[in-house]
Amino acid sequence: MRPLLLAMAVILAIRALLAWGVPSPLIFPDELVYTKLARSLFETGQTLFRGEYLNFPTLLYPLLLVPFEGAPDAIVAFRLIQALNVLLMTSAIIPVYLLARNFMTPRISLGLAVLSQLLASTLYADFAMTENLFFPVLLWSAYFAVRAAAGPEWQWKAGLGLILAIGFFSKPHGMVALPVVLGCLALAAAIGGGREGAWRRFAGYWPAFAILGAAIGLQLLRSLTLGGGHVDANSAFGSYAGAFGSGRAFNLRAFVWAGIGTVQSVAMSVGFLPLVLAGFSWVAGWRKRSAAPGEWALAVFTVVLGVLLITITSYHTVMNDDGIRLHERYCFHLAPLLLVGAALAVREIELELPDVWVGAIFAITGAIYIQGVHGSPLVVDSLTLSAFLPLMAKVGSLAAAIGAGIVLPALVFWGGFLIIRKKPGQAAGILAVYMVTIAGLAYVAHRSASMGWGYRARYVPFIKANARPDRPIAFLVHGGQFWDYLMIEFHLRHQTRYFQLYNYPQGFNEQRAGLSRWGQLEAISALPDGTRVVAPADVPLSLPILGEFDSLVMYE
Repeated sequence: MRPLLLAMAVILAIRALLAWGVPSPLIFPDELVYTKLARSLFETGQTLFRGEYLNFPTLLYPLLLVPFEGAPDAIVAFRLIQALNVLLMTSAIIPVYLLARNFMTPRISLGLAVLSQLLASTLYADFAMTENLFFPVLLWSAYFAVRAAAGPEWQWKAGLGLILAIGFFSKPHGMVALPVVLGCLALAAAIGGGREGAWRRFAGYWPAFAILGAAIGLQLLRSLTLGGGHVDANSAFGSYAGAFGSGRAFNLRAFVWAGIGTVQSVAMSVGFLPLVLAGFSWVAGWRKRSAAPGEWALAVFTVVLGVLLITITSYHTVMNDDGIRLHERYCFHLAPLLLVGAALAVREIELELPDVWVGAIFAITGAIYIQGVHGSPLVVDSLTLSAFLPLMAKVGSLAAAIGAGIVLPALVFWGGFLIIRKKPGQAAGILAVYMVTIAGLAYVAHRSASMGWGYRARYVPFIKANARPDRPIAFLVHGGQFWDYLMIEFHLRHQTRYFQLYNYPQGFNEQRAGLSRWGQLEAISALPDGTRVVAPADVPLSLPILGEFDSLVMYE
């Protein structure tokens, strides 16, 4: 354990230095919501936001921030929050190490654990974001899932239920995905051992079902009480449950197409497909021995959770008119599990470990590259990585999109070929799937745009219905360099509702751009008298500037 502790100490020091360079919140409105809820809980014991009660479903992270709200000023409080985040994010190295130790040597396990800390998305330690809690909790869940499957001891299954319950209250994704994952783990245990004793193996997970069921029941009771006898899915389980605002019904077609598009896209863009193929080579019978229960559990946990996270979050972006796309922060939690699966595949298909590491390092380096050229250390879009430039929704510049679209897939697939160089048949299969993926992405993106699932047709009525003189709406120019100013100097002071203008590249779709400009003019004309329009001082506030933007994105 000494090398592991030494690695943790080094990573903690590096993370602390990186966090020191971020003096204030930057991610809007997420950080504002979490810190405001923590402040309200500290002062009143209630979840008040802008003076109104908010039935926030995943309160665990704001609760962790409550002690820091007693700091002498906001700057000190934010630094203390960053310190907590650094500890949480770095602690994820422990479950990755313990998980890998179930299958391989201490040296390889330590290497995989350290490699998992090189993911660019661990930079969320700089910000007051739920990813800092959800990342280690999810990895601990995978560890307990493997240990629970390895033997009949009820203690490990109870521990699995407890850690899943913590994840349930950590992030809306967990509320939807983790109960399904637990059910699949129990089914896999029942089916994997043959018919004899199948029910006994399934029922052996009763401690996990009981604890997670209690968490679900507690949340339903809380929502039922606060809702006056009515449970709203959006309030009870977050928008990822499928309800998006008042009167927004679940759209099965959008869910299916979003899932198809992003599963394909993410498979190509972050090396998901090559790693899953390699990892499942030891589960699908392409080997001399049968999979151990722990290996089955790891495979089921990773793939089921991956499909759920990708589909749920991509459906959310489709319904918010962001297109078929996926922020990496919704699925980067899977990367350490995929690395462990790839290392297991090395043993089974007779590949050298450095080949896998080279592929993984190239994928991680590529992710850092795209984050750099994008202009933000936090946003990676799956369609950018698939080089489908005209279908991208949020790209800072055409040159960045071209560079990201060409370079990153090349790096990832080079690593992929290194991994499977002794399996030319699999290499040919991956190339074939990639070609089908490109064609599928084009069709899926066309379907999502033509069906009009998003908010674009609804934001003008929303403004007319909700804009009030006592809650002015601020129109902001999108740009990371302005977020610090806007957070501290305007929004934290005036507590406004707001809309945000994004400066997308022009020329991809003239009809869409024209419709968006019309919508913006309509939206501004619908605002009540006296509403202030706010933007950085060096941006002229005049109607002609609307021609430089492509879309109006609504946040509530």
